[in-house]
Amino acid sequence: MGKMLVVDDEQGIRITLKEFLKEDGYEVHVAENADAAIKLLRQIEFDVVVSDIILPRVTGVDLLKAIREVAPYVKVIMMTGEPTVETAAESLRSGAFDYLFKPISKDVVLKIVRNALNIKTLEEDKRRLEEENRRYQENLEHLVGERTKALRDSENRLRTILDSIPVGVVTIDMETHKITDVNPFAARLLALPKEQIIGSRCYRFICPSEEGACPVTDQGERIENSESVLVLENGDKIPILRTVSRFMLGKREYLLESFIDLADRKKLETQLQQAQKMEAIGTLAGGVAHDFNNLLTSILGNSELALAKIDLDDPLHEEIEEIKNAGQRAAALTRQLLIFSRKQIIQPRILNLNEIISDIKKMLVRMIEEHIELKMNYAPDLQSVNIDPTQIEQVVFNLAANARDAMPSGGTLTIETENLELNEKHFQRPLIDKEPGPYIKLSIRDNGVGMDEETQTHIFEPFFTTKEIGKGTGLGMSTVYGIVKQNGGFIQVDSEKGRGTTFEIYLPAVEGSTEPKTMPSHEVSPGSESVLVVEDDHSLRKLVCNILEKYGYQVQEAPNGEEALKVIAENEKPIHLLVTDVIMPGMGGRMLAERLQSQQPDIKVLFMSGYMDQTISHQDLSAAELNFIEKPFSPQKLANKIREILDQN
Repeated sequence: MGKMLVVDDEQGIRITLKEFLKEDGYEVHVAENADAAIKLLRQIEFDVVVSDIILPRVTGVDLLKAIREVAPYVKVIMMTGEPTVETAAESLRSGAFDYLFKPISKDVVLKIVRNALNIKTLEEDKRRLEEENRRYQENLEHLVGERTKALRDSENRLRTILDSIPVGVVTIDMETHKITDVNPFAARLLALPKEQIIGSRCYRFICPSEEGACPVTDQGERIENSESVLVLENGDKIPILRTVSRFMLGKREYLLESFIDLADRKKLETQLQQAQKMEAIGTLAGGVAHDFNNLLTSILGNSELALAKIDLDDPLHEEIEEIKNAGQRAAALTRQLLIFSRKQIIQPRILNLNEIISDIKKMLVRMIEEHIELKMNYAPDLQSVNIDPTQIEQVVFNLAANARDAMPSGGTLTIETENLELNEKHFQRPLIDKEPGPYIKLSIRDNGVGMDEETQTHIFEPFFTTKEIGKGTGLGMSTVYGIVKQNGGFIQVDSEKGRGTTFEIYLPAVEGSTEPKTMPSHEVSPGSESVLVVEDDHSLRKLVCNILEKYGYQVQEAPNGEEALKVIAENEKPIHLLVTDVIMPGMGGRMLAERLQSQQPDIKVLFMSGYMDQTISHQDLSAAELNFIEKPFSPQKLANKIREILDQN
């Protein structure tokens, strides 16, 4: 049901129109002037207004404009008593829907009103559809904006990832073989600006293939984790691990190639192989050293016993002396193997490097010969280090010997010490994993022939030597390396062909006063105590027993720990001292000592060993209650050590 407003100053017209419209089912309101009409229009939402074109104090056209301001969508039908074309045209131009001529016909009125309502309904539907379409457009634009922003953000994130990851990424047009995009990491690997790479043919850099050839398209399948090379402008090649896949962009097919720089990995693999090789040699050296040091102890010990029984002018004296000297050289070689493998017996103490180097200066001068000048630059107030003095002597002698050989026509050998405080920036080089702090630097520099880069990469390898066959074992530098690493330090070398070599050794500085040197005693006091010798090597066990019997001791022997326990159980008299090898089949020396000391707390123990293993650590050796003698040893050293232990409170 539509709502109608009739506006006319003649009451009869108002009543007539109201009746016509009510009979047709409309809700009808009336107003006699423009003011009353505007008031009703503000209160009620009308569908159609039927108004006289001439009203008191206002024309129908002015009323039409006022109606449009209050109710823009209401349909207005104008009435006139002067039916002319000009009147009708003016009404339509003013925005009227239609017009009526007086006298009014019911059928005409209802027809025009119905048309107005239908048009209004259509216009409302149109406006509703337009509003819905507008909202849809707004929603669509908002959705497109969000999706566009999300896509742009996603592209930015992807670009940020591609720009920051340590993986080279390149896209290639499969038809033209041209590179269409490249990320910064790939550009850095190729050592060219991005602009010079894009547009280039892929086989110029990515694949060392013939022009126009493409392994990917030829194979027709994805390539995963395949080792290849990048070819730089200067011809250098970088090993890479590449993955290649296809993708479509529009109607064109592209290749997406990603690659990882394998240069560092190859270096690490080489270093790992070297470390494994050194570890394998160290393990072999440790195993050989145990038996070899037993043999050397027997050779050297029996040589000394034999020499003590033979006059100096006896022809055998010189021959046995040669046997002894050969044994000592073999012992030195074995010790070098153990130092390299970090399994040698060491007894570190707090010392000053300046003092150690000063003590061996005369020997150094004799070793490097007269055509080489020796310079010593000692740092004042040098901090202390904790190291076995014989080890630092070996380091200096080995490096000095190499320097001497590098200056066959003469030169200068300079040895310097320095206090340093190292921080994190000093430990950024490969294979340096030490803690920052105070260090002592020992520099040994020569102005000899120098070394090329290839030689420098191998100098610390065991058995590597540049000397002629028979003039070097190849263990000198690996021995130096093993000593430095064993003592918590690191070593660096700086050399250039024709410009000499500098070795820099860094050792951690320690607090504490230097310990006094111990002078060996040449007089051996005899004894009469009871000693049990436990050693699985028959020859060595016999030697130790002979030495002790020579010095007056009551000696019993056993080949292993189990037999030693039986000897103790069967012996009525107490055993004063147990002399035992550390490493034996079955029960080792450490376990045997613990078993005996639980039964006889007063029994004293002397351990013998030719190399370090997990049974006895360097911390054990530094403990005052653990007595130890290193193989090979001399009869005098063994007798002195036993007397020292037995005389302890």
